[in-house]
Amino acid sequence: MAGALAIAVAAAAAAGSYDRDWAGLPEEILLMFMRELEIPDLVRSGAVCVSWHAVYLAVRRHRFPLPIPRNQLPCLLYACRDSAADGAVVRCPFTGDSVQVPLPLPPLTRHSTVGSAHGWLVTADEASNLHLLNPITGAHAALPPIATLHHVESCADAEGRLMYNVFDRGDPEPTPLDAREARDCMYHRVTLSCSPSAGSACIVLLVHMPVGELSYARLGDERWTWISPTTSS
Repeated sequence: MAGALAIAVAAAAAAGSYDRDWAGLPEEILLMFMRELEIPDLVRSGAVCVSWHAVYLAVRRHRFPLPIPRNQLPCLLYACRDSAADGAVVRCPFTGDSVQVPLPLPPLTRHSTVGSAHGWLVTADEASNLHLLNPITGAHAALPPIATLHHVESCADAEGRLMYNVFDRGDPEPTPLDAREARDCMYHRVTLSCSPSAGSACIVLLVHMPVGELSYARLGDERWTWISPTTSS
């Protein structure tokens, strides 16, 4: 009901129906409406007027989970030639609706994408450390550094560049990787137990070098916890 009312209000305001002060609606009411909107309608609501745009930006910056309508349709987020350099397209494949949204830059331009879950991206920065990023709201959370993985230690080469030594249980000599190589090769797969908006309740499970090792971390942890393989008797 709130979602339909919000769409009707937005349509009336955009059509120039000024017999009511739509721009003067209290922020609490606008937040209630926008919490019920599907993503494309939420983006459109930010174009109604200055006050609505301010509330829309507040919703985008929100770091906590918003109630999702049970009939919320999944959307695709992607960059295309028609979008701005700092923008992307949100498209609903079921309705064909699409809207352009700004991306939280510069993280996405400098990071490599490792995986995604629950609407969040898992990215690796220039030093190959992992981060969680919500491309719609811009919310961000850093995961423990790569050097806290059980089989990894950081070092520097003769020119002072950042390097990582990756130790394999069956090989006494480590495999040296520079930051770019580590970013491309270290992480095999990553998954999340729930949305990172849940804070420390979110557990990140990582499959990584060497040979499919498993490690996990809760949001806020300083180190990765290695899951030792079961030793057969």
